[in-house]
Amino acid sequence: RKPDLELFGPGELEIVDSVIDFFEGKTAREVSDFSHREPGWVIANDREVIPDETAWLSSEPISQELEEAGINFAQGTG
Repeated sequence: RKPDLELFGPGELEIVDSVIDFFEGKTAREVSDFSHREPGWVIANDREVIPDETAWLSSEPISQELEEAGINFAQGTG
């Protein structure tokens, strides 16, 4: 059946299209391997539900500047 595109908000279809483009031509194994490197998968225990909020986490290292800003914020000095 055809999708009900009215269920998507502005910009959401662009995200869907970019994800489709990213995974196009990849095997099921490649997609699975990619998903298993996502932070939510990495931090979850075996058979534990992965919280949706982990989608906002990044596995990219943060800059020294951002790390210092976070420390200052946590200490109430920033």
